[in-house]
Amino acid sequence: MEQKTQTFAALYDALPPTEKNRITAEIINRCNVSLWTIQSWKSGCRKPKPKSREILAELFDVPTSEMFPETVN
Repeated sequence: MEQKTQTFAALYDALPPTEKNRITAEIINRCNVSLWTIQSWKSGCRKPKPKSREILAELFDVPTSEMFPETVN
């Protein structure tokens, strides 16, 4: 079986609408960020701070290194 990509964008986009609303509200509250910030993380324009990465890894039960892989250009 093929391994699915576990990036933040892939995980966030795969959520059903009601679960996405719940997770979004929890991210906003626990990370003290705006919806715009979540969208910028999803698009890859910005990366969350280390503490926020830990919270996201806990919420999605995925290692931070998979959610936000370091890319070398």
